[in-house]
Amino acid sequence: MAVFASGRLTGITPEAIRRLAIRLGQQANCFHDQRVQQLASTSLQADERWGFAGSKREQLWQAEVVDPATRLVVAFATGVRNEQLIGSSESVLDQAGPGSMGSTDLQLGPGV
Repeated sequence: MAVFASGRLTGITPEAIRRLAIRLGQQANCFHDQRVQQLASTSLQADERWGFAGSKREQLWQAEVVDPATRLVVAFATGVRNEQLIGSSESVLDQAGPGSMGSTDLQLGPGV
C-alpha cells in the first residue's frame, strides 16, 4: 500500500508512516541477522530484480541470496546496480563455499 493511502486510511501523516517503515525495516534487519547464522544449506541461489523508489526516474535494484530448499532469504541488498551491489551477494556465496552457486549468474550484463 502506498504511503499516502496508508496515511489517509490511518489518519497518520505520510512522514510518520515513512519513519515507521524505516524503523521497522531496521528492526527486521537486526532480527534477521541475529537468527540467520550457521546455516546448513546444500545450495544457494542468487537473484536480482529492479523496481522504482519514489518515482519512475529512480530505479532501485535488489539483490538477494536464497536457500531454495527452505526459501529462506540468506542475504539481501538494495541500491544502484553496480559492482558493489553484485559483490554483496557474491561475498555471501563465497563464504558458503564451492558448489553453492544456484542457477542465476551474478555477472553484470553489457552496458551496465
